[in-house]
Amino acid sequence: MAALNATFTAADGTLLTALTADSGESWTALTGNFVVRSNRIRANTTTAVVQSNWTPAGAEYDIEVDFYVHTTISQSTFIAARIQSSNTYVVFGWLNGSGWTIGHTVDGSFANNNSSAFTLVAGTTYHLRLEVRNGTKRLYVDDVLKCSTTANTITDAGKVGFRNSGGAPTDSTGYHWDNLTVTDYASATLIMPQLPDLRIFQRSTKTGGENGKGIGTVPVPVTVNAPITSSVKYRLRDAETGGNPVVQDWTVAHSGALSVGAATISCPDVPAATGWYYLDLMPDDDTGQIVLGTSRVMVGRIISLQGQSQAARQFGKMPAYTGTNASLGVTISPYCSIYARCGETGISVTTPAWEAPADGGNWGSAFASEFLRRQVAASGVNCAMTGHSQGSTATGDWLPDTTLNNQLRGVWDAVGGFETWMIHQGGNDAGDGVSQAAFESNLDAIVADAAAHNAVLGSAFDTIVCTMATRTSGAAGTIAQIHEIRRAGRHWATVNGGQYVEPHDVTLEDAVHQGQPGNITLAHHFHRAALPGLGLSGSNEGPAITGARRAPGSTDIVLSVALPSGASALVSVGSPAPRFVVYPEGALSGALSLDGSTPITVGTDTITLKLASDPGNVVVDVYALGHPDPSGTTADQNMIYDDHVDGDGITNGRQIAPTIDAVAALVAYSGSAAVTMEAMTASGAGGSTVDGSATISMSAMEIAASGVQPAQGAASIDMGGPVVTGSGNVPVSGAASITPGALAAVGTGSVRVQGALAITFAPIEVSGASAGGIAGAASVQLAPPVLVSSGSAPIRGLSSISLSPMALAAVGAGPSSPPPVPGWRWRVRRNWRMAA
Repeated sequence: MAALNATFTAADGTLLTALTADSGESWTALTGNFVVRSNRIRANTTTAVVQSNWTPAGAEYDIEVDFYVHTTISQSTFIAARIQSSNTYVVFGWLNGSGWTIGHTVDGSFANNNSSAFTLVAGTTYHLRLEVRNGTKRLYVDDVLKCSTTANTITDAGKVGFRNSGGAPTDSTGYHWDNLTVTDYASATLIMPQLPDLRIFQRSTKTGGENGKGIGTVPVPVTVNAPITSSVKYRLRDAETGGNPVVQDWTVAHSGALSVGAATISCPDVPAATGWYYLDLMPDDDTGQIVLGTSRVMVGRIISLQGQSQAARQFGKMPAYTGTNASLGVTISPYCSIYARCGETGISVTTPAWEAPADGGNWGSAFASEFLRRQVAASGVNCAMTGHSQGSTATGDWLPDTTLNNQLRGVWDAVGGFETWMIHQGGNDAGDGVSQAAFESNLDAIVADAAAHNAVLGSAFDTIVCTMATRTSGAAGTIAQIHEIRRAGRHWATVNGGQYVEPHDVTLEDAVHQGQPGNITLAHHFHRAALPGLGLSGSNEGPAITGARRAPGSTDIVLSVALPSGASALVSVGSPAPRFVVYPEGALSGALSLDGSTPITVGTDTITLKLASDPGNVVVDVYALGHPDPSGTTADQNMIYDDHVDGDGITNGRQIAPTIDAVAALVAYSGSAAVTMEAMTASGAGGSTVDGSATISMSAMEIAASGVQPAQGAASIDMGGPVVTGSGNVPVSGAASITPGALAAVGTGSVRVQGALAITFAPIEVSGASAGGIAGAASVQLAPPVLVSSGSAPIRGLSSISLSPMALAAVGAGPSSPPPVPGWRWRVRRNWRMAA
């Protein structure tokens, strides 16, 4: 309830000291006076101090008053609080030449604690709300905070009144006062400490709500000073538009009674949006007890990031690094903020607070600014980053109950939830020799702990894994150890439905850390990787090398490339040849040199690497974007991309996918593209034959032996994954048609085939080491068939076979030296042969 209330309703010319306030108190002039005009009051002398004889219950209270501008003049006029005498008091109001002001005068000496420039408009009434507190004093104009101060020079409660200093208003000029209300702070039914400014709450849905972008719950801690009997309601106002219009009217947040004490009011169904709200509370539908929110809050999208030193640079800017958001042309969205810890030297933040990304602030990284700006635009809601980062760490340092994990849990618990989890971690794991299995196991434990501390969404969040981006240093582990961690990150993301990010076009500040320009490129990769989680088209997936071939005697290795959805061609930027390395088969050293004049040719969906010399008819291994990245090059200026851009200002397409596992370049032999065989014979260690007529169609095949690999005739074979190995000589002749799903054949004197298989034949004979077999027409259904010959050839499973005459037999040697079939991979292991 109001303790002092004055509307100044009286005849024009009445002195303030002759009035009685509506609440019954009189007024005392300490110097000068104020006079009534049109039921308002104005100073009637240049210098005036008049106080009410009402005594506050304590030194903290709230004041509301109307400030009317007849005309703008050179006048300073204030509400005076904590008045001790005619020359000692605190003032809130208008200071000529400075604007809205909080200050204090002690023994006649004035100190301006804080001011906010403003342009007054004649004929306008401004509503002032003043918070007189020991901690922070605040001045609001039309519910917009204009200035505040922690100065507390005068601590006694004193009196409340008016102060004029300089400038003499008249009945029709200058500044007049009206409708004064003073309320003891402790008399409020509900006390709401203001929420942190720029606070973003995680939405619980991505769709629905007033704006179609989802909704969330905003928990508000309060103190109940007097029992609440029926309800607490909340209201949302636009914090950006002048006058702060209501965007969602009073909505029930709590139904029922609340007793005196601390409580949390959960405000449900707050719509996610781009912008900022002020959130107000009202107990028991009592408009006199409305508590106005003055800090900017919003429901939106929160993204967690953790990891080692590269992650730290995604949050903050190292002091020695050149480039700022302003100098690099990065626009910082007004609808984003960050709440995070960081243990990196130079970017250390141990006490998190909600802050906007800013040059010169804690979070000056170009990554944070660029990534969040793009996420706001893509999602249509305010976005925040949260998390923790610390240099020289491995995944084991982030496991549950470690020091870093406990610090990160504190951040997650304070934020309340997130919808995307990202990690940039792997360099130290590689250097420590962590295995793929151990790395993936650590990720499992870290993500499970994240889910346990994601109060809003639990385990329902997207994941993005980046093990290592561009690295020109070979210090952190061997090439094999680097591949081990990158392979682990990619596999974990694939198995868990996440996104894997491995950018190799990031400009570095040193051998392993991205600088500010590189942070922009890195932000583009992470932004694209986050698009699927928003239900949007596109991702960070780039063109992928699917195979390699080389003609006998040729130095040209032709790489086949699969383009991702939305792309139609490859795009070569700069000189990308150094981004490829060719090793002898199975090796990670002794790289083969590329041609000095034309090392690379980039086609629509092929890449041709020209070797400096012919290595002979051997298999070689090709790596795209292998480790380490070449030094002395600007990463983003020597690269292969696709031509798929999203129209969002990122001018390059997707980077070609790194080949963590080697792409084997096979020697391809020419021949006829279709094969018709007269009869087919498979021989191993015994003595039986199969004659038949058939045609074979597969998806991919590997035949390996230690002897000669001859084949004769023409073939039409489409292969997927079969492997045939053995220790005998196997000649095959005939015509066949086979369409397998997944085939594998291995053996030593035996042949095994596993996979779904459909074969059409007529009669069949199968025999092993001795005479005997099966003859006649047959119809059999195989589930996954298994063919084994080691002196015998049993068939297990169900199959559908319709046969011509055919035999499978185990014998000794087969035919010797026809040329290989085109497109097959030959690897000598034993003494198997295939011939037609």
